Amino acid sequence: MPDSAADTALVTVFADQNYLGGSFTYYDTHGNGTCDATGYSFDDVAENNAWLNGISSMRGYDRCTAAEIYTTINRQGSPCFSQESPADGGPIPYVGDVCNDHVRSFRIWAR
Repeated sequence: MPDSAADTALVTVFADQNYLGGSFTYYDTHGNGTCDATGYSFDDVAENNAWLNGISSMRGYDRCTAAEIYTTINRQGSPCFSQESPADGGPIPYVGDVCNDHVRSFRIWAR
């Protein structure tokens, strides 16, 4: 839940493919608004991943359509899933076999 009406929903992660199951929404609580080319990084989502019994899909809001997903905290190493090109845009109905239920960090931004 947002802390105030001014908080902006950025992305919701889901326990199951195709935006099903439990979910958790990440917000900008600093008044920066929606995504831009810099975007937002979530460097340790292990607790939410465990609470949901794994993250399998995600849906960005407004301009948050590009994503890199990692199986490590602090976005170390190579992403296990990347959606950057305009042809890929939009929600992510499945994070892929490597990332599925092992998401530990991610970054979202506007293309």
